[in-house]
Amino acid sequence: RVGTLENRCKTELEKTKTAALSAEAQAALKVPDRERTAEQKALAERVSKDIKVSDDEVRACLSPGETEQLRDVEKRLVAMVAGYKPKPYFCGLRESSPRGGMATMPMRGSAEGTPVGPGLFSALGGGPITEAPITVGTSWRRKALAEFITSPDNPLTARVMVNRIWQHHFGRGIVGTPSDFGSRGGQPSNQDLLDWLAAEFVSRGWSMKQMHRLIMASAAYRQSAVAVPDALVQDPDNLYLSHFNRRRLEADEIRDSVLQKAGKLNLKMAGRPIVPPLSEEELYGLSGPREDAWFVTADKSEQNRRSIYLLVRRSFRMPMMEAFDTPENMFSCPRRESSTTAPQSLAQLNGDLVVTQAKHLGSTLAKENAADLSLIQAAWRQILSHDPSETEVKAAQKLLERQTAAFGSREAAASELCRGLFNVNSFFYVD
Repeated sequence: RVGTLENRCKTELEKTKTAALSAEAQAALKVPDRERTAEQKALAERVSKDIKVSDDEVRACLSPGETEQLRDVEKRLVAMVAGYKPKPYFCGLRESSPRGGMATMPMRGSAEGTPVGPGLFSALGGGPITEAPITVGTSWRRKALAEFITSPDNPLTARVMVNRIWQHHFGRGIVGTPSDFGSRGGQPSNQDLLDWLAAEFVSRGWSMKQMHRLIMASAAYRQSAVAVPDALVQDPDNLYLSHFNRRRLEADEIRDSVLQKAGKLNLKMAGRPIVPPLSEEELYGLSGPREDAWFVTADKSEQNRRSIYLLVRRSFRMPMMEAFDTPENMFSCPRRESSTTAPQSLAQLNGDLVVTQAKHLGSTLAKENAADLSLIQAAWRQILSHDPSETEVKAAQKLLERQTAAFGSREAAASELCRGLFNVNSFFYVD
């Protein structure tokens, strides 16, 4: 019914617009595309934009009753999407036969060979799997493999995990090749430390949260980023952590930090992926109609949830996230790179996210702080988590005076101050 209404209006509007064209243009449009001359093709392409009917024009053409019908259908469609909850399910595998078949090792090109029983990786110290009595239709091979992978006697799993946790905090793992612990991988900078962390990880019940706490409470993590000159000469890559390696926040952390500092971060746990609004320019890389390709989450409070809940599309990365080196969605990424480019400054300075949150925070701080000095101190503490220096206070006061005169609003001036603080190095880097 809705399609019929829209098609009727579209047809009527196209006829009206076509009738307003010159006789020559109308004649060119009536000729089939294959039969048009070069002049007619050029003319038809030029006037086709003039007779194109927009969605707004179609809606304006509908009668009040037809408009109400269309809104009713749209509301039902949105309600269907918003109210959708997937049914609980369990993903698993099952043996096709109790023993899963016996593999053979071919000999001299022959299909028949020596039978090979189930076993674990001999290169990692594994051996044959002794099959349990078949009582429930399974050979327990997958269970044996899972137990081998997570066994305290197999330190490889724990070493790989703690190495990645260490890499997250220090920028580089104890082993520089987090996805390759084999003979072609890098050597650990501190084998004893890696083994100790792996043992602690197992003894603490494989809890990543406890490992984060352990590492962040260590003296190595709490070191200053200021390097001693002798250390730079003896250990230029800082493999032995004589000082802290400054680490820039990842794209997800930058987005979450902006929302958190502005007091707008939604900490709700679990649930469906969320789709935040993007500008027309940011949606440029999407294929198909924008409204169909990027269905924004209707609940605005949901749009400000943490970045871990953002919808991920393999063929599209949000421009702000892409500017700050978020990895390709189609490939695994053992280690994120950290570059410094001009688009990062443009995205952070002029992007809708930062501009919107700076306006909200600036308005709040201006209302809560009558004096410029208290406003400046509150902005520094809120965004950068430290007090401003005397030089910074003077520069900020001049900025507030200049922006207040330009905008005629103290709240707008405070928003510009917050936008500037969202772009300083101490906001981007863990120091």
